[in-house]
Amino acid sequence: MQIITLREKPKKIIIHLFCWLFFILYEEVYILLVSGKIGPVFDIFYFYGCNICLYYFHYALLRRTFSIERPGYIKLAAGILLETCIFLLVKSWREYYLVPGALSFSEKISELGNYMVSDLLRNIYFIGLATLIFFTSRASRLQKESAEARIREMGLAAEKSQLEAVYAKTHHAYLQQQLNPHLLFNTLSFIHYSVFRHSAEGGRAVMLLSEIMRFSLSPTDTEGKIPLPQEMEQIKNLIDLNQFRYDYPIDVSLSVQGDPDGFRIIPLILLTITENIFKHADLRRGGSYVDMAVTKTGQLSFKAGNPKNQSSDFEGRKAGIGLVNTRLRLDYAYKDAYMLTIDENPDFFKLSLSLQL
Repeated sequence: MQIITLREKPKKIIIHLFCWLFFILYEEVYILLVSGKIGPVFDIFYFYGCNICLYYFHYALLRRTFSIERPGYIKLAAGILLETCIFLLVKSWREYYLVPGALSFSEKISELGNYMVSDLLRNIYFIGLATLIFFTSRASRLQKESAEARIREMGLAAEKSQLEAVYAKTHHAYLQQQLNPHLLFNTLSFIHYSVFRHSAEGGRAVMLLSEIMRFSLSPTDTEGKIPLPQEMEQIKNLIDLNQFRYDYPIDVSLSVQGDPDGFRIIPLILLTITENIFKHADLRRGGSYVDMAVTKTGQLSFKAGNPKNQSSDFEGRKAGIGLVNTRLRLDYAYKDAYMLTIDENPDFFKLSLSLQL
């Protein structure tokens, strides 16, 4: 039986009471069967009360001793000696009144000595019982803690494996956005040279596309990030580039608040979100927007919205490779330091990204 406190559940206290009652009943029945008699009820409860108190006292002593990193064995030995003497004296006080008065003084001393030897053995018995239960309970608790530690270790290993899998997916997602640079830029240079001779606007469009693609293949720092102003510049280039795609004016407003200098971000995140506007918006209706704000503490707020093009697959947009890859990359790079939300109705689509740079 472990020692308990009053703050623990009453159920445990009741269990302890039943265990002690069963223990007392077992011993008294055994004494009755062997000797044919039992002692007075008062003496039974008095001596068992002393023994039970000794049990809990010693259990508390052990728990206090072994709760520190370096147990004080000398103090433990002194405590055992002290508790043994105290409870022996308490029992001897009652034993003195149980010695028959008709005996001579020497016989009384001898009889009292026999009682004290018996009480000493009972003290040792209950001290041993408390010690056995304490170390059995302690071993069980240590085994449980060890098992929990192994489970946590396995959980960390699984989490590490999951992160590695996410990283692999993220890396693959990033690679999907890249093309062979030599083929790409050689082809774009040829197209720009050919188109510019006939149309300055066409040449400008090719140059904007070339800058965006060159940016997408530019190297990052050791954390996989680039300066935030570079990403914002390519958003402007993307909006300008799409002006050449349509035979009617498009209205996509761009708003920037705050100073982005000095902050860094993983590349193509904001650009991918902006590019979705031109894939799925009804640009004839107007009202499409890209709003960015950066605080001095590096909190980025990026919002994009557009009227829906009813012929576009918006369900596919939410589950498409662009936003899926964006979430994967944000999860890997920023973990809990970002929030990406989508709000839409039958006519309008809104996306909001809050990010701690």
